[in-house]
Amino acid sequence: MSIEVTGRKREVLIRLLEAGEDWVGGPELASVSCGGSEGLRRLRELRQLGHAIEKKRLKGHNYFSYRLVAPFLNAQEELELL
Repeated sequence: MSIEVTGRKREVLIRLLEAGEDWVGGPELASVSCGGSEGLRRLRELRQLGHAIEKKRLKGHNYFSYRLVAPFLNAQEELELL
């Protein structure tokens, strides 16, 4: 199954894939270099496409962090498709 992900949504997906099992802070996903001001909306759109994305407030942070739980393929294969 191949779903084309473009634009800022693609940047958010790439960042989550690069993080592997690590958490990525919401402010990073909403940064100009990643998802822009609508970065968190891009997360919701990726979920609607079937990506399993966890959300958690890490100790000491006043924002949520996110990580990709189950990419469609392994992370390297998915990055190659993007």
